[in-house]
Amino acid sequence: MRVAILGLLIARCALAAPGLRPRTDLWNDPWGTTDHLPALGAYSPGRHGLPRWRVPPPPSRSQLATLRSLPRLTAWALRHNPRTAMAWEALRAQAAALGVAKSVWLPSVDGTLTEQRAKTVVRGTNIASGPTDALYSTLSFSEVLFHFGYRRAHVARARAALLVARYGTDESLQRVALVIADAYYGLAQARADVAVYRRDVRESGRIYQAARHLYRAHLKPITDVELAKTQWAEARSQLLSIEGLERVRRAQLAETAGLPVGTPLTAASLRNPGRPVPVPVRRWLHRALRDNPALLADLARVREAHRLVRETAARGWPSVSLMAGAGNAEFPHGPDENSFALGIQVNVPFDMNFAQTYRIQQEQALTHALRAQTHARAHRILLAVWRAYYGLQSSLRAYRKAALAARSAHAALIGIRTQYRIGLADMLDVITAESDLTAARLTRLHLLSDSYRYRAALFRYAALIPRGALRAP
Repeated sequence: MRVAILGLLIARCALAAPGLRPRTDLWNDPWGTTDHLPALGAYSPGRHGLPRWRVPPPPSRSQLATLRSLPRLTAWALRHNPRTAMAWEALRAQAAALGVAKSVWLPSVDGTLTEQRAKTVVRGTNIASGPTDALYSTLSFSEVLFHFGYRRAHVARARAALLVARYGTDESLQRVALVIADAYYGLAQARADVAVYRRDVRESGRIYQAARHLYRAHLKPITDVELAKTQWAEARSQLLSIEGLERVRRAQLAETAGLPVGTPLTAASLRNPGRPVPVPVRRWLHRALRDNPALLADLARVREAHRLVRETAARGWPSVSLMAGAGNAEFPHGPDENSFALGIQVNVPFDMNFAQTYRIQQEQALTHALRAQTHARAHRILLAVWRAYYGLQSSLRAYRKAALAARSAHAALIGIRTQYRIGLADMLDVITAESDLTAARLTRLHLLSDSYRYRAALFRYAALIPRGALRAP
């Protein structure tokens, strides 16, 4: 130890030479922990031995061919999304914690083996005992015979914690499935928007070409050509913007599914959803209160808190344990020693400082808080189901009206084009009609996408993603 301290002092003195002087003195930082820190406002250079994270390779074409539908993508994400892996590992860790809790039912056995060499010297005299070698071995055994409910309460609390982790895993699966559905429908909407804007670009190009022909025939002024050209440029600019959004939505879907962001995923076109959900909202509410994993996880937390109150109360009860031990000491120049012990230990805790009493009151208060949190969760789930159900119904009704408006806007554009050719309408009327048609088409697509999203949210809060659907009575 003295040699190490002397070496440290020499090293610090050497570092204190001109040009190598540390930023801190010897007494404040004897180990030099701040010598290699970066300056204020500077980045740390190097990776310090950390592994380099590489971009994973994309899936094969055969795998991509099987990931063209939402159910296939959902199944893939539930196996490859890191969030599901985290939830499953947490569940596995809690199962191991239950095994640790059950170990209180088994006795504990400890064994030690020590080899020792000793020498004794008496100061001020010439008396000294020669070195002696000894080999010590001990074996101890303890078993709790009676603890009056503590072990049972301890295992029950661990089992309730495992139930919390189980429903937490289900909630993670539901959340990943909903995120996958939202990203899938977002990509489908973006692809449909791209198709709408491409039609807008084509129609704006036709309007521009028609305005040029009429201008060359001296039937329309140059201002009509410039207005049509401006509208065409704006349509192309919007198309480029929505194409970039489509690439972003595709990357979001790949990331949610646990795939590289550059994976060329696709989404099917959104079809007419048909009639509204025939199942009444009350059945959805009852199903959500019965099977929603988030609510079940909160109920399991309340149960775990009750078990913890019982465990805390049982910790203050007496316990009776059986204690046993055996030892052996072997000496090369002396007689060996053997020892045996067997007894019963009674432990009676006295809550003289009232810590146990207040600990129980604390756990009871936390139990009441968790119960109130469960009530709040139930109300939020009911509100979410209500919002998703009537959002779905209203979006389906609005979709039908928007489809009718899109057909009317298309017919109006055809009529205004004809009027423009014969001089009964100007270029602003044509541009306005074409913009109204594009807006009507986008509104119809967005309402259709909203209906699919509302349906996915309704299934998610009713714990039907990715299980199935309710049937109409």
